[in-house]
Amino acid sequence: MNNTTYIRRKNKVYIPIRDENMTPDKAILTATILKNMEAYGYTLGNSALGALGCSSLGYIKKFGNRIINNLAKITGADRTFKPMYPNFPQQVMHASAAELYLNAIVHYFGDSVGLRILPTYEEDPRVAIIEKTELTVITLGNIEDYHNMFIDIMSSKTSISESDQTDLKDYIKGDSFRLPDAMPHKEVSAFVLSELMGLNANRHGLVPIAFIKPYVNTATDVLRLATAMSDGDVSLATNTKFKSFPRKQRRVLLELLDDCGDIVEDMARHQKRWIRLGERLHPSEYKYTNVNNAFQKVRAKATIEKFGTKVEAYLRSGDFVEAAQLLATRPSEFARRLDHLIRNVDDPRAIINQFKKVANKVSNPVLLQVLTHFDRRNDNSDLRVVMPKGIVAKMVALPNDLPAIPRSTCVKVAEVCREALIESYSKLEPLGNVYLDENLSNYIVPFSQRSASKAMKTIVRGSSVPLGDSSDIIRFFLWWKDGNNRTDIDLSLIFFTSRWQKMEEVSYTHLRSCNMGATHSGDITSAPDGAAEFIDVDMATASKNGARYVMMSAFSYTQQPYCDLPECFAGWMMRKDGQSGEIFEPKTVKQKFDITADTKVVVPMIIDLKDNVAIWSDISLNDMPSRYYEPNDLHTNAFSLEMMGRAMSQIKKTDLYELFMLHVIGRGGQLVDNKEDADIVFSVEDGVTPFDSENIAANYI
Repeated sequence: MNNTTYIRRKNKVYIPIRDENMTPDKAILTATILKNMEAYGYTLGNSALGALGCSSLGYIKKFGNRIINNLAKITGADRTFKPMYPNFPQQVMHASAAELYLNAIVHYFGDSVGLRILPTYEEDPRVAIIEKTELTVITLGNIEDYHNMFIDIMSSKTSISESDQTDLKDYIKGDSFRLPDAMPHKEVSAFVLSELMGLNANRHGLVPIAFIKPYVNTATDVLRLATAMSDGDVSLATNTKFKSFPRKQRRVLLELLDDCGDIVEDMARHQKRWIRLGERLHPSEYKYTNVNNAFQKVRAKATIEKFGTKVEAYLRSGDFVEAAQLLATRPSEFARRLDHLIRNVDDPRAIINQFKKVANKVSNPVLLQVLTHFDRRNDNSDLRVVMPKGIVAKMVALPNDLPAIPRSTCVKVAEVCREALIESYSKLEPLGNVYLDENLSNYIVPFSQRSASKAMKTIVRGSSVPLGDSSDIIRFFLWWKDGNNRTDIDLSLIFFTSRWQKMEEVSYTHLRSCNMGATHSGDITSAPDGAAEFIDVDMATASKNGARYVMMSAFSYTQQPYCDLPECFAGWMMRKDGQSGEIFEPKTVKQKFDITADTKVVVPMIIDLKDNVAIWSDISLNDMPSRYYEPNDLHTNAFSLEMMGRAMSQIKKTDLYELFMLHVIGRGGQLVDNKEDADIVFSVEDGVTPFDSENIAANYI
C-alpha cells in the first residue's frame, strides 16, 4: 500500500483500523500533525482522524513524518527556493535599472569563467502571511478503493500518462496487485503485459502465455508489446530500438503472433518496424510456418494490398460512396474520415446513412470526438488545432480553411453519434437521481493522456480552472537543477490583448512591467544545487491596462532538453499580498507540475484575466532558433507562442458536462438541484470530479 500515490491521486490515505483508546499524548501528537499539515494546505477528515486516534503512539509518529514528507514533495516544498533577490518582489520593484543591470552582468560573467556569482543582500524579515487558504481534506480510504484506483487506470479506454505508468509499475511490483477483466486500450494493455513479463522473468520465469493471449488479438498488439518490452513508444508514433530478447521471450512473442490469424496486411502497416523486430525474434529458428512466411513477405517488400491503399484509390478516383462502403468494415476509421467524405459529395445522405448502420460499432472515444467536431464545426474560429500522437505534448495550429458543410448536415451526423452513445451507455446500470454541475463544461474529457505532465492535480489540456476571487496576485514559480553541464532555464511571461496582440513581456531581459503590475525575481543562469525564479502579476493592474491573456513559458536557454535534467518543475500560487509570508508558501500552491519533455520550450498554462481562469496547456513547442547565434528565449519564439495561445483559446474538445449528460439520458437518470438528494454527484469539487481522470476514462467514456 503506497500512501504517497494514494494521497497524490485521490486525496485519500489508508490507516489500518485498530482498537486503541485516545490518550492525551496521542491527542497532542495528532494536533501537531494537523498543524504541520496546514502549512502545506492540507488537513485530515474526521474519519481519518478517528482511525489515527485508534492507532498506537508509534504508528502516529511514523504516519506524521511520512505524510508531511509526502505533502512537501507534492507541493514542491521539499526543495529550497532562493531567488536572486531575497526580498522579492519589493526589492526588484524599488531597485534602479543600473543596479539590476550590473547584478545581471556580474552574474553572467561569473558563469562564463566557471564561477557562480550572485549579489549579496541581507534578507529582511517578512510579515506573516495574510491569506486564509481553504484546506484540502484528506479522507480515509480503504484497500478495495486503492486497488480499484489502479484497476481503473488499467481499464482506461484512452492512453495513460507517464505518471500513470510509473504508478502502475510500483503497484505491479507489490505482492497483492490485481488485474481487470479487460484492458480495452491497446497501449495500456501492452505496457501492463510488458511489466508483468519483466517482473515474472526476474522472479519466477515467464508469465504463462495463456494469461497473455486474451489481451493480444492482432499483429499490431504483438508489435506494441515488443515495443513496450524495449522501453519504446507504444503509440508507435516514433521508432523504437528493439532490445535483444531472451529465447523464451522470443518464443512467446512468436506464438502470440501465430495465434493472430492472417497477419500479413497488419504487419505491412508497420513494415520497417517489423523488419527490425524480425532481426531480434529470429522467426526462422522456430516452427511457426505462417509467421515465418509473413516475415519473409515483409522483408522482401512484397506488394501487399493494404486496406488504406484501397480506400485512397477510391478517394483519388472520386468514388466516395464506394470508399464509404469499404470504410464501413472498419467503423472507427470510417468515423474519422466522415468530414472528408461528406464535403466531397453532392448529396451526403448516402454517406450518413451508411455510417448510421455501423455507428454502434464505433468506439465511444471516437464517437465523442466526432460528435463534438460536427457540433462545433461551423463555430467562428480562424484556427484548427491538431495534437499529433506521441509521448511529447506538441500542437499544430492550422488555418481553419475547411470547405463549408451545411449546418443541417452537421446536425444529422452529430445526432447519429449522440444516438449511438446513448445506446451504448444505456447498457450500464441506471444512475438514479443525479446532480450535474454546469461548471463541468469548462473541463475537457481525458481522451489522450500519454503526454500529460505529472502534476499536483491532473488536468486535461484545454480545461479552464477557476482562479477564485480571494487573491489579487498570481505568483508563477520555476525550480530546476543542473544536468551534466551548466543549465539555464528561463521563466517568462508574455501579455496579450483579447485579440492576441502582444503587449508586454516579463523575462530575463525585462524584469518588471509597471503597466502589467508584474515583477521577475531575477535571472539565474546556473543551478548546481538547484535554482528558483518567480514572477508576480497583479491581475487587476494587468486587466485594467488592456491585458487579457498571460502566457507562462519556460525556455532552456542552454539548449538541454528537459528530460536530461535531474529535476525541473513549475507551478503557480495565489497570493493576497506579495510581500507577506515566505516567497514560496506551500499552502498557496494551486498547481505544481514536472517538466520532463524531450523539448526545450514548454508552455504550461495561460491565464485568462477576463474570465478569471487558468487555461491548462501543457504544451511543448518544436520551434528552435533558426541560426546558431539566436538564443532560445521568448523573443525568438514569440510568433510560435502567439499562434499556440490563439489556438488554445479556440480549442474545441468534448467537455465533461456533455459526457455526463449523455450518461444521464442513456441510463435513465433524473437531474436534481441539490447534492443531498442525489444518488451520484458530478461536480468540480464533490463526487466524480474532473480530477478523477482514471475513473472517467475507465467508466464513463
